[in-house]
Amino acid sequence: MKKNLTITETDVVNVISYILSLMKKKSVDCNIETCAELILIARILNQRFNITDGLNIEQDPSLILAKKEIIIKVENDEYYDHIINMFNQYQQHRINKLN
Repeated sequence: MKKNLTITETDVVNVISYILSLMKKKSVDCNIETCAELILIARILNQRFNITDGLNIEQDPSLILAKKEIIIKVENDEYYDHIINMFNQYQQHRINKLN
């Protein structure tokens, strides 16, 4: 096992640590299912950060499939327009913050 984490790996660990602290605060049961969910979140973040950093990585097929299924569910969600609006507002906020 390597000792030094990359910046991306450190960022992912920090996010997972934050989620774990929230779960503890809200008394969420930690079991194999929650562990699997955290692993999925960590893989998604690690992959996204690496892509954003310009690294040419092999994408995890299970993540590709999961994202496709989620997109289908989101598009059919009754709150789809609110979700799209939230992302548009976030993007606008980022643009305004840069100016």
